[in-house]
Amino acid sequence: MLAGPGTIATAMTFAGGGWLHMAISLASFTVICGATYCCFHYSDRLVAFLGQNGMNVVTRLMGLIVASIGVGMLLAGLDYHPAVTG
Repeated sequence: MLAGPGTIATAMTFAGGGWLHMAISLASFTVICGATYCCFHYSDRLVAFLGQNGMNVVTRLMGLIVASIGVGMLLAGLDYHPAVTG
């Protein structure tokens, strides 16, 4: 439920690059799984530490990050290159 199709496709692409890329992908996956586990396990303490204002800030930052990724994907889909002069 946490990994979307983009994450799976990226992992498969890196894993196809040889043993070194596969090891780096597995190590990265392990670190991310550990961080996710810690966030889930200690979520009550994290929410208490951040408070309502901190949670609002985190929510808005996550929204900004998702919007930035969406705009980047849209521009990549349009094949937009502002630095290229013809």
